Amino acid sequence: MKQFFTFLIALLAVCACTEKIEPVLPNPDQDPDETESTSQKPSEIPVTSVELYVSTLSMLPGDKAELTARIFPENATNKEVTWTSSDTEVVTVEDGKVEAIAPGEATITAAVGEFSATCAVTVHVPFSYGGMCLEAVSDGWIVISNPLQLTIDYKVEEEDWVSARDEQISISAKAGERVWFRGQNETYAVENEDLSVTTTNIRCSGSYFYLYGNLMSLVCGDAYETATVLTGENTFRSLFSNSRSITNHPSLDIELPATTLSPYCYWSMFNSCTSLTRAPKLPARILTEGCYAAMFSYCIALKKFPEMDATDMAYLCCTWMMRGSGIEEAPELPSMNLARACYEFMFMDCPNLKKAMTVLPATELAAFCYTGMFQRCYQLETAPELPAQKMVYYCYSHMFNGCKSLTKAPYLPATELYTACYQWMFRDCSSLSYIKADFLTAPDDFYDHTTDWVDGVAAEGTFVKNPDAKWDVRGVNGVPEGWTVE
Repeated sequence: MKQFFTFLIALLAVCACTEKIEPVLPNPDQDPDETESTSQKPSEIPVTSVELYVSTLSMLPGDKAELTARIFPENATNKEVTWTSSDTEVVTVEDGKVEAIAPGEATITAAVGEFSATCAVTVHVPFSYGGMCLEAVSDGWIVISNPLQLTIDYKVEEEDWVSARDEQISISAKAGERVWFRGQNETYAVENEDLSVTTTNIRCSGSYFYLYGNLMSLVCGDAYETATVLTGENTFRSLFSNSRSITNHPSLDIELPATTLSPYCYWSMFNSCTSLTRAPKLPARILTEGCYAAMFSYCIALKKFPEMDATDMAYLCCTWMMRGSGIEEAPELPSMNLARACYEFMFMDCPNLKKAMTVLPATELAAFCYTGMFQRCYQLETAPELPAQKMVYYCYSHMFNGCKSLTKAPYLPATELYTACYQWMFRDCSSLSYIKADFLTAPDDFYDHTTDWVDGVAAEGTFVKNPDAKWDVRGVNGVPEGWTVE
């Protein structure tokens, strides 16, 4: 009996589920294409967030900038950004392009649907003080090592001037804040009895800082506008050395207007400032001992040589000036008045330097004047003309040593040589295959004047001798082995 009732219940359940199923017929009034497209429409991918690559901007009236919005997810369906400014009298925006109108603060908003991101913009009052300024790109610190305990004044935006003479001065700056400096110090570095030098050094941390304005405010205070004379030896020596966070403002320049220089005034001033991209103009015509030595050494982001008006050189004035920097072309150096070691190692180790100046016009040389000038400039492809006919002590020694891309040597018109004048001149110029030289010096003197001068040049090449030359020396001190003599 129990089995019978179980069977009966199952039969009733099947009957209850069995209904007449009506076929679904197409609607004669509906477009078949519309039906198909509706059924295949993909689902919309919503925006989840919006970001701006820049969250703060510091500007002056008339400045322009461009903001870029990043939308997440990247495959979101709606990517249309609506840009607005909270105060169009301060700053305007259109399609991410921002223009500063007048001093004040405003917020730029980039919105996509219900999601948005903002950028705080500060438009500063045009400069009423044009002395040295450091402007924070984002929140950071200025740290001044002041071992000489010099009095240095600084001012953050509209705050009052502060005088400090601590051995270390630390100044905090928020994004966009400007810090101005002034002083009445004849020099910021002092040579000690053991010939070491104690220097003041300014570095920045936590942020990049724009450096601009007239640096004469450090030595002449508020009288900087008309100041053009440096009197203290080592004035700015190593002042920003190794300050890797200092960079150039997009439109405002670093100013070094002094036309009367003191010895060693700018020695290593920007050495290893690896973010410096634009050098200040150097207007002095008469140089002093060591004035520009190592000034921009290892400034790897610096692509162009500074504008320089010098006509009269001095001992060590440009030694190592651009060593290891990023410059790509050597400038014309018109000076006819050279001095001992004036251009020694000037462009040494510049990895991007491909083109030399057209000519080094001086016909009266000085000892060591061009020693190592282009040493290890591996990409250098051209050499300047060298018209001087009277050689002096070590004048061209090591000049092109290691220039592996140089294929043709400059014409060497001197008929008489002097101690070590061509020593190592073309050593390790592995692509060099042409030399024309007019020297008549007897072979016994070669081992001093031309020591290893062609060691490591190309295996084959052409050497053009003076028709009156009677010497026939082969090897690293004369004509390279394997070369043809004409």
